[in-house]
Amino acid sequence: MYGTNFQSTNLVNAQFANSTLNGATFRDANLENANFDSSIIINVELYKANLINTNFSNADATGANFCGAYLEYMKFDNTIFKNTDLHNAKLMFADLSAAIFENTNLIGADLSNANLVNQNLKNVNLYNANLYNTNFKNANLENSILRHSNIINTNFEFSNLSNTDFYNSKISNTNFQNSIFNNTNFYGTDILEKIPQSEHSKIIFTSSGSSFENFHYGFTENQNFPINLGTKEVFLGNDIRNQVIENMLLDGKDFSGSTFTNIVFNNVNISNSKFAGVNFQNVTFHNSDISNSDFLGSKFQSTTFENSNLKDLNFKYTKNTNLLIRDSSMKKH
Repeated sequence: MYGTNFQSTNLVNAQFANSTLNGATFRDANLENANFDSSIIINVELYKANLINTNFSNADATGANFCGAYLEYMKFDNTIFKNTDLHNAKLMFADLSAAIFENTNLIGADLSNANLVNQNLKNVNLYNANLYNTNFKNANLENSILRHSNIINTNFEFSNLSNTDFYNSKISNTNFQNSIFNNTNFYGTDILEKIPQSEHSKIIFTSSGSSFENFHYGFTENQNFPINLGTKEVFLGNDIRNQVIENMLLDGKDFSGSTFTNIVFNNVNISNSKFAGVNFQNVTFHNSDISNSDFLGSKFQSTTFENSNLKDLNFKYTKNTNLLIRDSSMKKH
């Protein structure tokens, strides 16, 4: 059935199991309750097809076009989505935990309430996707693009977010506990700014198992507000390396027991924060408000406080090597 044209055809309950349909066209077709189990549908055209309750278990959809297709509540067991186009697809409540993704295009896809637990989503494009209440627990999102996405009530617990790009996304009530952040980009993200602060509006970075490396927080030139992580977050015992953290509101946070290596804090408000037992190595605080913060028992190695507010700090029992304070205001604690 290579290249067969089923465009705009009513194929409700159709049986295509174990079929080879390479290059076929189902554009705008009604395939509700159809069966493609174990079929080969390489480079098949399914643009805007109605695929509600369609069975794609064990199907090879390499290079297929599902753009704008309706795939709500679907379960994709061992379905191959290699170089597959799913942009603007409707995947609400879909179970994709057993699907196989490789270089998949999910631009603008609606994955709200979808299940992607344990998924390998390396190099997947989720630009402008709706990820409301999506579950990415233990997923590999390395090198993936999540720019301009809606990330609310989303679960990234234990996920690999190395080289993942969250640029200009909206993030709220999202769990990043025990995740890996190596060269992760959150630049320009709207994190809780303009969202009422409450116990239900927060980002969780609470676990000592979280790893932050080459992590970039900040805001873009066209934004006139800094990122605000709210009032409930703690960063206890984290290993945070090679960061540029700028134009942020981090006042009242608890970083106790963490390690900061090769960090630049630029124009950051971290007043009234707790840094007890923190290890600072090659860290610069520039033009930042650090007043009323507690550094009890911390270690400073090659740390610089420049043009910052250092009033009422607690440096009791600290160990200092190459500590430099210049152009900053201080008041003995």
